[in-house]
Amino acid sequence: MRFRVVVPVILAVAVVGGCSSSTGGQAMPLDVPLPTSTSSSAASPSQAAVDSGGSEKKVGKSVEVHNVSNSGVITLLSVVTTSKSKEDGDPPKSGEFVVCEVEVAGTKGEYPVNPLYLKVKLPDGKEVDSHDGNAFDAPAEPELTSGRDLKAGEKLTAKIAFDAKVVPGTKLVITDSSDDVAGEIPLA
Repeated sequence: MRFRVVVPVILAVAVVGGCSSSTGGQAMPLDVPLPTSTSSSAASPSQAAVDSGGSEKKVGKSVEVHNVSNSGVITLLSVVTTSKSKEDGDPPKSGEFVVCEVEVAGTKGEYPVNPLYLKVKLPDGKEVDSHDGNAFDAPAEPELTSGRDLKAGEKLTAKIAFDAKVVPGTKLVITDSSDDVAGEIPLA
């Protein structure tokens, strides 16, 4: 136990000492690799999916959704496909997870946020929702959840995962609160 505490303290002293002015303004070389990113935050879940063998596609397409007393805009920001699951999670039954990063914005009234308003439609017409297969095991954080209403001007960004293989003709289907299709966005 003492060894584990002493090594970081010695390393910290060596790094701070290496930046002192007694070296003529030059840092002392260390055999410790330095991070290549200037960001102090961990990799985003979509980046983690890409790093583990997935691929990411930027999209930026929106669909307006109009209900009787409210409306909103759902924008598909990006799509990540991966065969990797969360730690201790089950693999995708379809062979692939598709993780959609979306921005939901209220434009009139109080627009209800609900993952059931988004589905993946395969080329054969089959629809897949976020509860099908092992979608819960996909690396999608922060997860799009229900239970929040967005007033006009309010926005949130979250991810929703589907256990579906993306092939040409696969689309994200966005519905209104009556389950009528408001729009479709190609995923492939």
